[in-house]
Amino acid sequence: MNPGVDILFFQQHARIYMGVLALNSHLETEGFKADVLIEEMEPDPLRIIRERKPKTIGFSVLSLEHNWLIKTSRKIHQLFPEIPIIVGGVHAMIYPDKILADTPACVVCNSDGEAVLPDILRNLGSPAPSWETMKGIAYKGEDGRICVNEPADLFQYQEGRVEDRQLYYNRYPSLAQDVVHFFCSSRGCPYKCSFCYNSYLRYCFKGKGRFIRQKSVDVFIREIELHSSKHPVQLIYFADDLFIYDLKWLQEFLLEYKERIGIPFSCNVRANLVKDESIVKMLADAGCTIANFGVETGNETIRTRILGKRITDQEIIRCGTLLSDQGIAVKTSNMFCLPGETREDALKTVELNIKAKTRFAGSSLFVPFPKTGIADYCIKHGYISGNYDLNDLPETSFTMGLIDGPDKQVIVNIHYLFYLFVRFPRIYTLMGRFVTVERLSPVFHLVFLLSHVVRYREENKAGWWETFRYAWRSKKQYYTGSAHFLTKLFQTKQHGESR
Repeated sequence: MNPGVDILFFQQHARIYMGVLALNSHLETEGFKADVLIEEMEPDPLRIIRERKPKTIGFSVLSLEHNWLIKTSRKIHQLFPEIPIIVGGVHAMIYPDKILADTPACVVCNSDGEAVLPDILRNLGSPAPSWETMKGIAYKGEDGRICVNEPADLFQYQEGRVEDRQLYYNRYPSLAQDVVHFFCSSRGCPYKCSFCYNSYLRYCFKGKGRFIRQKSVDVFIREIELHSSKHPVQLIYFADDLFIYDLKWLQEFLLEYKERIGIPFSCNVRANLVKDESIVKMLADAGCTIANFGVETGNETIRTRILGKRITDQEIIRCGTLLSDQGIAVKTSNMFCLPGETREDALKTVELNIKAKTRFAGSSLFVPFPKTGIADYCIKHGYISGNYDLNDLPETSFTMGLIDGPDKQVIVNIHYLFYLFVRFPRIYTLMGRFVTVERLSPVFHLVFLLSHVVRYREENKAGWWETFRYAWRSKKQYYTGSAHFLTKLFQTKQHGESR
């Protein structure tokens, strides 16, 4: 790590953050130096800060990391009060006032980091920093009052600027050995699902520039070439919210990709946009081996009316069938313990995925994020309290759900066995009835943990060593929740025995 860097990006999980890459690329052109520190990959991250003393520390966090942000930023501020703390990312755009209230951060970016971070760093370097007229930030005034300024214009991709992952690899060369390498060509989504931040962001940035932004084909291809020429890449995952949104751009990109890159890839699609085999053939011809889309739930009414995802069961089945027929493995995302969901609805989710020929079924327990439409719905209908906020969020959505109901444990059991049931429908036929046996929940939970590892290995064609590395690095997300689950189960059992 370079001593005296202008900003040290501090993050929790052992993966490359797309936002940090984009920010670093922009900061370099503005004359600033950045570095990165990953808590999960450091035996003593505070010692590194003590030795290197960066000028500022920047957190880029997901909403489920809010409580981690509070704990970690307070600890850092207590030991290094002279180092200013900045928070950015989508989470910061949505909750700038809450972050300032809960943490010792002095500034929060409530806009794209590229649009404001260079000015923040310059201002922090001045003798008397002043924030009143700066767009795109929230800050604490001298009297401790929280001030939220007007958002800045949305940052538009700039021609010729290529993102380089060396920021991560210099300190964590093992990340370059990952089987899957992530790339992102765009920002923004045209849809308004109630469980997503997208609608709120569109409202916040109305009149601030083009919301959906995409890199040019040439720039994006050169970014992939720069990386793949230095590091062995087995599979590329295009992490765009919706990779197939712009068909003209997609067709041009896939032709260039096939000719200049030729590495197998996976991407995100949307079931109602895959209307015929033409787009599927185009993806398959360019090397697409896996396509992911959201099913969310097997209850079409919950999906379309409550979640705001206006996609029918038939569109999901058609999309999965078209992809599978062209040799593209189907990967889906699903949620359990939704508001109003019954055990029959949860089983319909299993059955719909089987009908859609899903190969890699992923699932989580539903968590409503504050300021989303679904959170408002849950408050209105009494699923969560009216004072629900970020501090109520669990550390992980894989093993901690917030919505209670009479069938909750049975639905959680279905979630634990979901991958197994969809991957092997015969097991679902034979064992589906056992999900009602609540005393088997610890066994089902163990199956869930093992299934996640097996799924990773099969999906990414990874060897056992790579699979073990992934499982070890992911332990905080999964085993933290597992410890919580087992502790709760043990306490419940003790309570029952005492009665």
